[in-house]
Amino acid sequence: MSFGSCQEIEYLMLLARDLDCRDGQSYQPLFVEIVSIKMQLYHLIKKLNAGS
Repeated sequence: MSFGSCQEIEYLMLLARDLDCRDGQSYQPLFVEIVSIKMQLYHLIKKLNAGS
């Protein structure tokens, strides 16, 4: 569920940027943070699934 929420936020950020609601300068740091959180969640999910 958390991973899906991150993907949704990533999509909405891309949409906001494409619609010029957000400039590239403020978009980039948030996008990097979103990708980092997604990677962390992915590894956590992978680790939890490996234990079952």
